Amino acid sequence: MGKAVWLLWGLVFNNSVPVQNPKGTTSKFIVSIWAFFAVIFLASYTANLAAFMIQEEFVDQVTGLSDNKFQSPYSYSPPFRFGTVPNGSTERNIRKNYPDMHQYMIKYHQTGVQDALVSLKTGKLDAFIYDAAVLNYMAGRDEGCKLVTIGSGYIFATTGYGIALQKGSYWRRQVDLAILAIIGDGEMEELEAQWLTGICHNEKNEVMSSQLDVDNMAGVFYMLATAMGLSLITFIWEHLFYWRLRYCFTGCTGTPGLLFSISRGIWSCIHGVHIDMNKKSDLDFSPQANMLKLIKSAKQMTNMSALNASRLASPKRAADFLHS
Repeated sequence: MGKAVWLLWGLVFNNSVPVQNPKGTTSKFIVSIWAFFAVIFLASYTANLAAFMIQEEFVDQVTGLSDNKFQSPYSYSPPFRFGTVPNGSTERNIRKNYPDMHQYMIKYHQTGVQDALVSLKTGKLDAFIYDAAVLNYMAGRDEGCKLVTIGSGYIFATTGYGIALQKGSYWRRQVDLAILAIIGDGEMEELEAQWLTGICHNEKNEVMSSQLDVDNMAGVFYMLATAMGLSLITFIWEHLFYWRLRYCFTGCTGTPGLLFSISRGIWSCIHGVHIDMNKKSDLDFSPQANMLKLIKSAKQMTNMSALNASRLASPKRAADFLHS
């Protein structure tokens, strides 16, 4: 068990440590798959880690109401869906300047801002066009910070808010000076940050990073699980063959067959195991025994040829030099 764990550990971390290779078919199969798994796992993890740490996912930008997403929504698959709240200044502006765009977005009109936010989160809408101050306020306080405002009110239209006074009123100059003083002192930015800006700052940070997840490397684990199942099947087949089926391949008589004799002879030649041919048995005159003798003779002839070649290549003796 310790050698098996050490082998798996060395394969995973690609360390050149001394290990003992398995001998069984099942063990060799699962170790081969494990080595392949280790290579793919390390390569995938390194690549995904680098990609997810470096890659930046940009929010889809819109250049204005004349953007192709609004003017040709059917050119996208699926079509780009956008809408607004009817009977407002936003719809009136679009209906006046972009009649085709207004005709398309009628079916995506929302009853209110809250309904529009729900439609955005559920995927019923791709974009919602409305007043920038309201959208910044709602996006800044959105749970989960899943909403992003684009343009800060400068892409679609620039409007302002004012205080209505009687023409020629004494308070006009006083109000103008007070507003300019508030803007100059930075109080307007403080009020905006306090009342209109929440904890979400997606508008200023339009780059979102992805998170490395197990699902990104699930394929290599599926491959390992499949290999383990195949190894288990191979293991069961080995034991079934050893205990139940091997005698059927020898003719169901208990005597070794021709293929068994050939494989045994080749194995003995490779590993140098001596086969005692002088020992008499019931198999001495069988074709299998003759095959073993033939392989034995071939091995001896090969050894003798190698020995003669080595003698011819060796230096001459001292006596040969004396008589030359």
